[in-house]
Amino acid sequence: MSRNERRRRRKRRVAARKADRMERLGVADLMDPAGNFRVGCDFLAELLGKYPTQEALTAYNSGSPGYNRYSYTVMGYYEEWKELVGDDVSGIKSDLKS
Repeated sequence: MSRNERRRRRKRRVAARKADRMERLGVADLMDPAGNFRVGCDFLAELLGKYPTQEALTAYNSGSPGYNRYSYTVMGYYEEWKELVGDDVSGIKSDLKS
């Protein structure tokens, strides 16, 4: 199977999972901000159940778990936010606490 064929198949699988998620959540249009937010939160929650926080952020952003500039940036904002509001109110998974 060619590389392009693998990409096409992967895109079809991703689209099918997205459609299933949208149907389950009652979202008809991802251009609707509330629906888009709901689907995005559900997807991120699923990833957080599978991976440590920073890897989940990378998977959310790029499709594969790991570490990238996006996840480091988000984690930097999280650290700044913790300094403002405190660690106890975050609700973020305990794998972030050092």
